[in-house]
Amino acid sequence: FDNLFYNELLNTTPMPPLLRKLKGHSLQYAHHRNVLLYPFDKIPELGKEEGPMFVFAHIMAPHQPFVFWADGEPRTPFGGKWYLEKGWNRNLYIDGYTNQLSYISKRTKILIDKIISDSPTPPIIILQADHGPASMLDPDSFENSNVKERMSILNAYYFPNRDYRDLYDTLTPVNTFRIVL
Repeated sequence: FDNLFYNELLNTTPMPPLLRKLKGHSLQYAHHRNVLLYPFDKIPELGKEEGPMFVFAHIMAPHQPFVFWADGEPRTPFGGKWYLEKGWNRNLYIDGYTNQLSYISKRTKILIDKIISDSPTPPIIILQADHGPASMLDPDSFENSNVKERMSILNAYYFPNRDYRDLYDTLTPVNTFRIVL
């Protein structure tokens, strides 16, 4: 189970609950940590190649389960489909989210610095989130959820010429490539 497809396939079977009952879930979380860190290790290698390149990476963090402390150390996971088994706890969710976000943000900054410094062709870098946090999401009630928090995203750009005049406050991801191209 060394890739995301096989991990997701495993999650469609009775194995994850069985592993949790047998306390063997630490292997699954170790694998999840490796999946999250893989792009940070591999993307810099791509930047050393000559010529135009389009790289898309969907880093599944700070998604649940939250498996890192802010310093990158493994933590007892919280989140994922099984957090409902333990009952909803907003404070634990916020703690897990902010710790993992802090670590992933540090790794992202290092990655961006490396891409910029190592790329023979000046890169354009786009960072976009697919959704915001879910700390105010009530899994059982749309009315009790803060939809604005969930729908707000990070949408950041780096242009090597630093000409950002075409960007505007209400720019949405659907218009990203219209601006870039």
